[in-house]
Amino acid sequence: MTPDDLMFRDGLMKGQRILITGGGTGLGKVMAEACLMLGAEVYICGRRGGVLEATAKELMAAHGGKVSGVPCDIRVPEAIHDMLDQVWADGGALTGLVNNAAGNFISRTEDLSPRAFDAIANIVFRGSFFVTLDCGKRWIAEGENASVVSILTTWVWSGGPFTVPSAMSKAGLNVMTQSLAVEWGHKGISAASAVDLCERPDRGHRRRRLERRRRRLFAALRVGRRALGGGSGDDPRRQ
Repeated sequence: MTPDDLMFRDGLMKGQRILITGGGTGLGKVMAEACLMLGAEVYICGRRGGVLEATAKELMAAHGGKVSGVPCDIRVPEAIHDMLDQVWADGGALTGLVNNAAGNFISRTEDLSPRAFDAIANIVFRGSFFVTLDCGKRWIAEGENASVVSILTTWVWSGGPFTVPSAMSKAGLNVMTQSLAVEWGHKGISAASAVDLCERPDRGHRRRRLERRRRRLFAALRVGRRALGGGSGDDPRRQ
């Protein structure tokens, strides 16, 4: 990434301290790089310490500044609290949090087990809430102004056939954002959301593979409906 790729003025985020969950790869890594280039001190967390360390070194080698990787499983509230203790001790309060950590897989909903549902919901829904809550308590107690941005998907509004745990979890993040914007806004804590609408080259192949699998599942549904006399079996996305 170069400065020409950004639409913001140089140094816009100087003095900001930003935590990005799931910041070692993918969209989180790109956001970490942009924040760093704009002058922020960046913290990235995730479960794989080696990935975080490699990303931090790569970004600092390219742009200078400070990127710190802090291993943390956000499914565990105690681990979140320990991580934030470490971040606060490293330079004071954060000024921003990006809830980016996520997980997903394609499955017919009737095939899901409780464990499969939890694998997604415990990261996207519960984990994001726990990180936001722990940060919020600290900001409120210290009288700090801060911002929370949560990454959503279009499934929040359109539904997500065969990705129900993710769609439900992202919808929960949307409601959390709207609620905290009112509840915490007067305390100097802003809450907003963003939707990733960009197709990144490194994800194109995976996205196409998932879409082919989704189409096969819809085809199987059509065959099943016809066999049971259940009508034409039109693609439910077109109904």
